Formats: sequence, C-alpha cells, structure tokens
Amino acid sequence: MKKITSVGLVFFVCLPVFAVAQAQNPPTPKQTKAASKQAQKTPASNQPEATRTLVINGQAVPGAAVQFNGRTYADIFAFAQLTGASIHVLPDRIVLTMPGAGANAATPEASVPRNPQALSRDFARAAIAHLADIREWRNAIETLVSVGAPESLQVSNWLRQHRSRAEESLRLAGIAASTPADRNALQLLQTEFSFVQQWDSAAAQSRQNLDASYSVDPDSLQNDTLLAKINNCDHFLSDMLSNGTFFDSGACR
Repeated sequence: MKKITSVGLVFFVCLPVFAVAQAQNPPTPKQTKAASKQAQKTPASNQPEATRTLVINGQAVPGAAVQFNGRTYADIFAFAQLTGASIHVLPDRIVLTMPGAGANAATPEASVPRNPQALSRDFARAAIAHLADIREWRNAIETLVSVGAPESLQVSNWLRQHRSRAEESLRLAGIAASTPADRNALQLLQTEFSFVQQWDSAAAQSRQNLDASYSVDPDSLQNDTLLAKINNCDHFLSDMLSNGTFFDSGACR
C-alpha cells in the first residue's frame, strides 16, 4: 500500500485491489469495475468491507472507492481520469500532477535562472516614480533661473515642496530595494538627487545675490555643466529602469 499526497488531498493506492502497473493507460470505468469484482474473489482477509462510486465534479466511476480496515481508499487512476491529471510511476514514488500545475512543478533543471542584474518590479516602479519627482523639481528650478526670479518666501516654499516629494519617493525606492541590483541602482538615484540638490543650492545663492546672468544670457542653461550632468544621469536612469536591468555607464558619477 502506498500513500500519495498531492494538492492538499490524500489518496491511497491499494495494490491488492487496484492494479497500478499501467500508469500511462489509466483504466476505463468498465475496467475499474471489473477490478473491483475481481478483488471480491480474494480471500476474506483481503476483501474490502465496502465499495463505493467515486464522483468528482459530477463524473462517476463505480467501485473506485473502497473501505478497507476502517479506512476509505480511492483509485488514484480513476481520480486522474476524472480530473485530467497526469500520473508518473517512478521506482520510489507515484507523482500526480494536477492540470495547470506544470509551471509550479517544474524541475530545477528546467527552470530558467534569474538574471542577477535584473531589477525587482517593486523597486523599478518606485524608482520610476522618483524620477518623475526629480524632473518636476529640476523643471521648477530651471523655470526660476530662466526668468531671473528673485529669492522670496514663496519661491523658497515652492522649491522645498518639490524637494520634499523627491526625498520621500527616494526613501520609498530605498525601502523597495530588495536585491543587490536594486541597491546598486539606488546609489545612482541618490547621486542624481545630490546633483539636483547642489544645483538648487547654487540657484538659490544666485537669487540671493541678485545674479541675473542666467536670464540675460539665452545660452546659459545649455552651458551649465551641472545641469548637463543632471540631464545625462536622468536619461541613463530612465533607460536602465525601462530595461529592467542594472548597468552603470558612469553617467551618474
């Protein structure tokens, strides 16, 4: 007698009662019934106490369930026939695979190894949200610089709100980082945040000094090396996150 455990159900194959030699050809209901009748011809000590019809999802196989020594056993081949499951008889075990369970039952040899540089989905989502906040912060600074806006409480509060949102989304990206690749990418996000913070501080200093050189010179923003570094880093991070794989080109260094 063998005990089979699969998908939260327990099945027993009673060898004296049900033949299991032909695993690739499960018995038909007629064959199962014939096997049950044959079992009744065995000595009294091996006879089942009662036979019952096995019904699954409205389909029935007469005599596929038996009571023996106070326990009820089901013919695993009849079960497979009614559910569409597959059975593999191995030297040391019988493997029952339910329909749709093939992906979960894949062997390690058949599974595809995970790319160690792949970014986790949660981190990539949080990082993309952070990039959006960084761009809004950068655009706000760029707008004030281009028009030569003087320093004021309103300007300071407006930029502080953008910086706070970028800080919070960066924090959430750090929480979502769960793999070495995520943490490596997080360092690049932190570097870009540092670049924008430096540019914000420099722009604030120019406003306090009433320096209008940016608004006077139409090419000043295009010639700003720190802004160019921020833009290059932003483009690189956007491509990396869209690809879903960590790599470092030095754009954010």
